[in-house]
Amino acid sequence: MKWTNDVVSECCGAVAHEMGDMYVCSECKECCEVYDEEHEMEQLWDYMVKHEIATKDELLLIIKTFGDTLDNLEKVLFCRTGYRDLQQAEEMQNDV
Repeated sequence: MKWTNDVVSECCGAVAHEMGDMYVCSECKECCEVYDEEHEMEQLWDYMVKHEIATKDELLLIIKTFGDTLDNLEKVLFCRTGYRDLQQAEEMQNDV
């Protein structure tokens, strides 16, 4: 079994353990689909900088202070825009 920090279960967002060609959620202990949290973080980071929601320096300060997690970046997005995640921000932008 291999422990991975960047593979996250879709069922509840917890880190998943790799077991052969399957993943087991560390929280609910069920086999689940996973996503690459690091990729999602990069997308959110780029979106916030591109749309001037936060500067690179502000985001660096947040991750150095509170940790390099998707949750922390989403907190910045929420504080600045009221949107909970990148998907909601993009949907609302398309509605305008």
